[in-house]
Amino acid sequence: MTAPQIDFREFQESAGERRLRAAQAIGQAAHTSGFFYLTHSAITEERVQRMLAASRAFFELPEASKLERRWNGKPPVMGYVPRERESLDRSE
Repeated sequence: MTAPQIDFREFQESAGERRLRAAQAIGQAAHTSGFFYLTHSAITEERVQRMLAASRAFFELPEASKLERRWNGKPPVMGYVPRERESLDRSE
């Protein structure tokens, strides 16, 4: 599987039909594979590195600390989900 590459300028710098097509491309990629490369997003490498460091720091916390930020099971889906609490099997 190859993740599609989407030029975010099409969304940020356009309107109407072009902007709609860019949004649809992102939605399609998220729906079909869950992955895509977003180019020209204005997200700097420094910001990416800061977010990766923050993520590592969070997951190094003791489980009890992470559970304080647990998802409550209701939309919107935000918060920590402990290991083995999610399943791709729709019967579970």
